[in-house]
Amino acid sequence: MKKINNVILVYKKSSYELKRYNSRYEQHVKLAHKRQKDTLNAVINFLKLKKIKHQIFYRAELNKILNADLIISVGGDGTFLEVSHYVLNSPILGINSDAQSSTGFFCHANKNNFKEIIENIEKEPKTKLTRMQLSLNDKKIKQLVVNDILIAHKNPAATTKYEAILNYNKNIIKLKNKDSGLLLSTGSGSSAFMYNEGGKKFDIDKDYFIAYARANRNSEFFYFEDAKIESSSYLGRIYIDGPHLNYSFKLNSILKITKGIKLNVIGDLNNKRKKIEE
Repeated sequence: MKKINNVILVYKKSSYELKRYNSRYEQHVKLAHKRQKDTLNAVINFLKLKKIKHQIFYRAELNKILNADLIISVGGDGTFLEVSHYVLNSPILGINSDAQSSTGFFCHANKNNFKEIIENIEKEPKTKLTRMQLSLNDKKIKQLVVNDILIAHKNPAATTKYEAILNYNKNIIKLKNKDSGLLLSTGSGSSAFMYNEGGKKFDIDKDYFIAYARANRNSEFFYFEDAKIESSSYLGRIYIDGPHLNYSFKLNSILKITKGIKLNVIGDLNNKRKKIEE
């Protein structure tokens, strides 16, 4: 990794700033807000002190690919995931802005150690995260998937109908289902949503994915390397890494899934996962 001459820093706004909290928890939210702001300001001041050229973005404003010697997300896993959708080849460092109340799995740094990590970035462990590349009706979706996608009805209580073709090492699996939706996960996502559905965890740098039909009595967990899914629902949606980023998946729409550009993450995430599970 070359010397850091320019940085893009992306931050989140706290629940206090966004006024998204119950008044009974106002004091708690204020303290969390202070920890968030203190971390953000510490990172900005450090970049200024080191005379590293930097740009600062609020995460909700992102709409184009980010390119710099280093991308820094200041927040938690939600911020990291949102930032990752706009990163191709640049390395990304997650800084947990509130380590007191957040695990921050993807975050290798916090307020106490980020300076040392940035100054010795060449020596830090790295992880190549396998991501999904999506194409909807032959048009590439710009956001690459770090954890998972859920193909479901716009109304979560409604039934989802779809047909899927999954390919794993030239073995073809065909599904024609009517259930609560199809969940498709990467290795990193296998310890999140997919794990809660009963799936097995696998290393986050593996070059394959896993699929599971939700609320289906005959459902199994299927590994795959690429897939083609056709919607048989009028009001289907594709949810990417959570509820915020989603696309319409109308009747006869076709989604193709292939391996995307790997995400270059600062930190050994496989080792971190093992420590969390100990």
